[in-house]
Amino acid sequence: MKKQDIFIGRQPVINRDKIIIGYEILSRITDENSENLIDNVTATASTLENILDIGLDNLIGNKLGFITEDNLILTKGIMDLFPENKIVIEIDAGGKINDKTM
Repeated sequence: MKKQDIFIGRQPVINRDKIIIGYEILSRITDENSENLIDNVTATASTLENILDIGLDNLIGNKLGFITEDNLILTKGIMDLFPENKIVIEIDAGGKINDKTM
C-alpha cells in the first residue's frame, strides 16, 4: 500500500504589532486525495489525523494552532488528543454550538 502524501497549509496569525502568535492550520485537497473527502466532518478528521502524523510541534513550534472544526467533531472527543493550551478552536461558519458540543 502506497503511503499517501500529507498536505497541510499554515497561515500566520499576527497581533496588532505584526508579531506571529500562531498559525491557522488548513487542509489542502489535491486531485489525489479529494475523492476520499466526503463532507466537512471527514475533511476535519483528516486534517486532525494529518496534524498528529506530522506532529503539532513540527507545525507550530511554541506558537498557537488555530483549527477550524466542524461542530460534530467537538462531540467526539478527538480534540482531547491535543494540548488545550496550544489549540484555539474556530467553529465552522455553518456550525451550531449547543450543550453537546461544549
